Amino acid sequence: MPDRCAQTDRISCVQTFGVILPGLIIESILDPDHPNQLLLHTWNGRKAATRHATRYRGCTYTPAPIAGGLVHAVRFPATSKPFDLEPR
Repeated sequence: MPDRCAQTDRISCVQTFGVILPGLIIESILDPDHPNQLLLHTWNGRKAATRHATRYRGCTYTPAPIAGGLVHAVRFPATSKPFDLEPR
């Protein structure tokens, strides 16, 4: 898989499997359309989103590339489903 960060953007690009930042959680999930690739699932405390990349405080986060063996050895989650936080 080619590097998704442009040569000029290398300093501000971070490949990750997941990270917890102030006000944002980023987690790698399997791409349902391409099972040998990952997407990023983000949660800011109110809203979840699934993307190929996300920007946060001047850095672009992209999913780290995965080798064929890793995708079989690690069980990456699928995207989350919407849910209601209001008590019933």
